[in-house]
Amino acid sequence: MLMKLRWFSRAEDRLDAWVTRQHQERVLDGRTAPVGACPDEAFLESVAQQSKQIALSDPRVDHAANCPVCMRRLL
Repeated sequence: MLMKLRWFSRAEDRLDAWVTRQHQERVLDGRTAPVGACPDEAFLESVAQQSKQIALSDPRVDHAANCPVCMRRLL
């Protein structure tokens, strides 16, 4: 259920894609420790749509990026 990433032409883009895949695998395997409760469905939908209204400093973003349950819902 990993996000399929296109082949990038620049080395930096390939590295970024590799880091993203590694993080997704760690999260989905349960090798991270999210803090706090899972955010509601509306918040996850706005994150999935890449809303510009979401502040990266919002603790729900950190939770969703490190929680296997939220990551599966996002993907």
